[in-house]
Amino acid sequence: MKTNVFKKVLLPMLALFMAVGLAFATNSTENTNNAATVPGYIFQNGICEQVTTCDPAGMLDCTYSGNQVYSKINQTICGEPLKYNP
Repeated sequence: MKTNVFKKVLLPMLALFMAVGLAFATNSTENTNNAATVPGYIFQNGICEQVTTCDPAGMLDCTYSGNQVYSKINQTICGEPLKYNP
């Protein structure tokens, strides 16, 4: 009787818990380097034009073709200078 309970109830529950646990364990190893990137803009021809992506918490100035890259406030106003981590 105890063997049947183990086979019918406990073994499937154990398999389910292992599957859920392993799913969370493998999900945490995804690449998160690009999670914090934001679009970078330069002021060109009267508008903020998106040219690259930068990390707002970086250490070095984010540039594109020698120009400082900024965040975007609206179509004609670029905001704070952005940074990047090498």
